[in-house]
Amino acid sequence: MTNILNYQHFPVYSVMVLFLGAFLIVMFGKYKTFRNIVAFLAVSISLACMVYLVKPVMLEGEIISYWMGNRSMAGGYAIGIAMEVDALSLFFGLLISTAVFVSCVYSFKYMSHDDNVPQYYTLFLMLAGGVMGLVLSGDIFNMFIMVEILTFAAVALTAFRNTAHGALEAAFKYLVVGCIGSTCILVGTIMLYAQVHTLNFAQLSALIPGNLNNSTKLAFALLFVGFSTKAFIVPFHPLAADAHGAAPASISVLISGVLTKSGIYGIIRLTYFLFQSMGLGAMQFLLVFVGSVSMFVCVTMALAQHDFKRLLAFHSISQIGYVLTAVGLSTALGVHVEHTIDDIRNEVIETSERGEYRQAIEVLNEARFRIFDTMVECDGFAFLAIGRPEAAGCYCSVNSYLKEVISMLANDFDYVVIDGEAGIEQISRRVMEQVSHLVLVTDQSAKGVNVCREIKEAADDLITYERIGMIVNRVVDPSMNDLVKLDGVDVLAYIPTDPIHAANDIHGKSVFELPEDSNIMVGVHQALHNLGIF
Repeated sequence: MTNILNYQHFPVYSVMVLFLGAFLIVMFGKYKTFRNIVAFLAVSISLACMVYLVKPVMLEGEIISYWMGNRSMAGGYAIGIAMEVDALSLFFGLLISTAVFVSCVYSFKYMSHDDNVPQYYTLFLMLAGGVMGLVLSGDIFNMFIMVEILTFAAVALTAFRNTAHGALEAAFKYLVVGCIGSTCILVGTIMLYAQVHTLNFAQLSALIPGNLNNSTKLAFALLFVGFSTKAFIVPFHPLAADAHGAAPASISVLISGVLTKSGIYGIIRLTYFLFQSMGLGAMQFLLVFVGSVSMFVCVTMALAQHDFKRLLAFHSISQIGYVLTAVGLSTALGVHVEHTIDDIRNEVIETSERGEYRQAIEVLNEARFRIFDTMVECDGFAFLAIGRPEAAGCYCSVNSYLKEVISMLANDFDYVVIDGEAGIEQISRRVMEQVSHLVLVTDQSAKGVNVCREIKEAADDLITYERIGMIVNRVVDPSMNDLVKLDGVDVLAYIPTDPIHAANDIHGKSVFELPEDSNIMVGVHQALHNLGIF
């Protein structure tokens, strides 16, 4: 009994109880009392599971991973179907399960005089199960399966009262656009798998940044269009109006309150978790643009409506535009940098070029205090962003002065870590004139080793260091470790691809939250030990 009530199983319970309820109603739905009890229990249990997970997930920060068939990560690769609950998926799960519960209770009286009521509740629970499965899925192919289930159920429910005016036409339009959206999601998923050979969200988020090419970008475009059809944003907004007008009122609630939210959830997962490496600014601009257009167009079309349900439909889609715009204006999780050292440098240069030499001198005199303001204080460490590479022109005195200020600040810390770009620019600019330990990081590629070789050669000429070593990161095939060599440089550690870090990264967690036995933590401890630091 204890194992059954383990909240780690609640994600799958919240989905499977809905599908189980649909199956039971198919078998025994002719009995009204039994049918109502099954439907009520299914939606109640699903909602209760979501509510119970608020404490461990939202209040305590736990991420729940449930692997179907007791499968899990093996050798760094995802095997089987995973369900994951983090704060984002739980938030959407709570919204969806609440809307489903309210709609179900309302349906008991509203649908009591309709024909084929057992079929209605079967489709109703299939729709609810599909949407819940979508937001709790841990891999993108399983999301596609759930999209297919909810699309099938939504089309059937739109045409449920097939004698009503426009019901069959609205269902047909829904079917066509839904198939287009599902096809886009499927093709995008296939293209992603061809690039990175995995479907797990955590692994995708870790591997996509290293595989950004035209095929990957096309996959993103297809997935974005696919989930946009589910959110009914422009240009798919007429579909929602037709579905609202033809479907029963209880289903109209689900279309506006549930189906649209599933599309928004998919878009958020794509832009902020999987494809953020394409550029956060570009992603935010895309969402703000699409959201703003949806707001304007749908509100304008609502003004021209005479049918009350169509008016509500267009207003509902306009609200989705507000949601998208708000999402686009948000920032990614992690350290938020508002100012950099280069901002101070550029201010001095700009004031000098305008001939305002006194003001430029004042900026330099205040550099120490401004750098303190630029520094982001975190738990156990401070973060200072240098900024973009220097522009053309020589401002050696300014650069030298800022370096002196940073050096003075460094005396206040036990350790100073300089994370240079993948190249020799940081060394050639003499940002690191003297360091105690020089650590080169590469992957299992000839290109990565060549970059490390160029950095070492530049460092030998331009800076001084006491120890040097190399870390081989994101190891996929340990049998190839011996091929990764660099003359005169010892390999400090081989760090395999870390699925735990990938899962943490997709949920906005830092490396400080990794367990001690994770691949990264074990590798880092080994590297520090070999360097003689710890």
